[in-house]
Amino acid sequence: DGLEYVSVPLALGDVQGSVDELRALLERMGAHLNPSYRSSTHIHVNMCDKSFREVLGVMVAWTVVEPIFLRLMPKGRDGSMFCMSGYDCGDLGDFMDRFCQDIARGFEHGFRPRGKYSSLNIGRLGTTNDNRGLGTLEFRIFPTSMVGAEIYKWCVWLNNLCTVVAEHQKDDSFLAFVREAEQNPMPLV
Repeated sequence: DGLEYVSVPLALGDVQGSVDELRALLERMGAHLNPSYRSSTHIHVNMCDKSFREVLGVMVAWTVVEPIFLRLMPKGRDGSMFCMSGYDCGDLGDFMDRFCQDIARGFEHGFRPRGKYSSLNIGRLGTTNDNRGLGTLEFRIFPTSMVGAEIYKWCVWLNNLCTVVAEHQKDDSFLAFVREAEQNPMPLV
């Protein structure tokens, strides 16, 4: 009962103008936005040139900030069955374990993504049964919007998340800390 607008890949600096241009075009055509509980804004982040470690880092970082992002969204996004949070799905631990095993095995059993309707859909990351892999992580938590400044703000948030992860990939100190803790565990007090 509706339409989906899909853009070509955009540089961060082009997002606001492109969305505002689309909104103006739709207004001139007499179209109107009618948000429903099923509609939302999906933002795809390009991961084509990232290492497995960096992609996994973004996924892990997302699990940490996801509750904060959801609280910043309008009522109805948190708990929506079309952008299920990791804490609502209850499958995050199993999924991360399976994903790491798939990486270690070179995806010998194919790419097995998490459910499409999770807040972070990795189904577009690799080639799945529908053969529609885009090499992107799809963030589905954002409400329906045609306001360029708002969508740009969300893109900046995601860009900052990816930047933080990328910067920490250059520093193995955390990884060294984890390895040391695994080899010489300290008893819990």
